[in-house]
Amino acid sequence: MFHATAVMPIAAPTVLPRPERLAGTPATNTVLSRVGEHPSRQGGSGIEFTAIRPYQIGDQLRDVHWAASSRQRRTMVTVRAADLAADLIIAIDVFGDIAGTPQQSTLDVSVRAATTLVGTALAHRDRVGVIAVGGLLQWLTPATGRIHLYRIADLILSTRAAQISVVNPDPSRLPGQMLPPDAQVIVLTPLADERIMPVLHNLARRRLHTSIIDVLGHPRPNRSAGSIAFARRRHATPHGDDLAERLWQLDRAATHADLVRLGMPVQVWTGDTALQLTISDVARAWQRRRP
Repeated sequence: MFHATAVMPIAAPTVLPRPERLAGTPATNTVLSRVGEHPSRQGGSGIEFTAIRPYQIGDQLRDVHWAASSRQRRTMVTVRAADLAADLIIAIDVFGDIAGTPQQSTLDVSVRAATTLVGTALAHRDRVGVIAVGGLLQWLTPATGRIHLYRIADLILSTRAAQISVVNPDPSRLPGQMLPPDAQVIVLTPLADERIMPVLHNLARRRLHTSIIDVLGHPRPNRSAGSIAFARRRHATPHGDDLAERLWQLDRAATHADLVRLGMPVQVWTGDTALQLTISDVARAWQRRRP
């Protein structure tokens, strides 16, 4: 018998943020013809009850609703919703990172939200893709599985290295296979850099189900944060911080209104509340937009 001791160097660990627990994602509103766990508007062999209708040729005997048939004195069948899956695309704006409290910058909030949404969607057997929009455009095509989760985690954690860039993105470079026709796109952005706007307009022209989560919001910005400096540079006002802050808030309100007119609902999440509340608002916004 031999005994030996070896010392192996260990690289710096990479730690993902702790994801929140979500009941679901807004992708339940835009389902595809694939087997999944989301009740859809299409009839099928799911478990979600939708209606009772008269018997038609081709209906299964197991779908007969005997109690309703005896009351109506004709054969009635139960209609159930098909359980289908969806395609979810998470787009992260990495052009800028506006500082806030420690470990609470806009990019930190975006990474937390993306990690939670990706984990929840993959748990529901949805296909998930990620786009990191910056000077260096990175993406992963929609897929499922635990291995895909680790690929997405590597891409999300590498976004900070690519945030410093002076390159304007080319919206036409967004690959077609990356954006399926019925995909639900969630854009995580502070809306502080104008280079993200052509990308959002490109998504609007493709008529995708696009929702925007503003990770900066409308609160009075911290005077030590980068948002005040951004407002000063953009408006170049000599009247002090108060006017710059008011112009900054008016400018953001106008940006939100323009995006809503383009058909992209805007919700605010700065990491201070539960993400489930914001996701529920996004789902309700798309519920109202259903034809």
